Amino acid sequence: MREHLHAAVRYGRTHHAAGYLAGLVVLATADVLFGSRELVLPLADVPIAYRHELPAAYAVLPAATLHSPMADFEQGAAGRYQHVRRVHLILAVFLTAALQLGVEAASDSLPAGVTALRSVLIWEGIALLSARLFSTTLSWVLPLVSILPLTFFQQNADGTDSWWDWTRQPPGDFGCWLIAGASLTLGITLIHLDLWTTRRLRTRPRPRGGGGVEAPRGATGRPTSLPR
Repeated sequence: MREHLHAAVRYGRTHHAAGYLAGLVVLATADVLFGSRELVLPLADVPIAYRHELPAAYAVLPAATLHSPMADFEQGAAGRYQHVRRVHLILAVFLTAALQLGVEAASDSLPAGVTALRSVLIWEGIALLSARLFSTTLSWVLPLVSILPLTFFQQNADGTDSWWDWTRQPPGDFGCWLIAGASLTLGITLIHLDLWTTRRLRTRPRPRGGGGVEAPRGATGRPTSLPR
């Protein structure tokens, strides 16, 4: 038990658990203090409440914890370690989403909390995609870029909100929940299709034609005689 605890502590240090928890505290505090304030951007017709965009920052934190100084070693780690990595990511996403839901429900309303939870899940998938395409230290790139269409194309010509704008659609909107499921599934799937899997398939020894075992070779490269 003690050995498992020490291993968990070492794993947490390697994957910046302290920084992740500190980031959650900072974002939760900013959400409570400044979430209701509105941001007015140039060329944007509708002001944007900070709480609509804060889930993007929340979502970057779990993806950032995948980074470690031993990233190259982890790419070639055994399947058991990859399982630990998956559990770590799922727990981080669950904790982040639960905190965002609780903070929004307490500071605004339960529907606002559910909407924020949905936004975290969508942006989490986008952050994991960014981490897979670029690197875990750049998991913030695609979530930041995705804010632009949400800001400038969020309304239709008749003034209604676009169906895909997950920050403004009602908490029970089916289309936005489909986006959340697809985004999170894609992100988690891609982040675990590591290069180590491809390398192991490529370097797996294949039997010679006929399925026989090749005799060992000596220093000259010729087959040596097998002991009788």
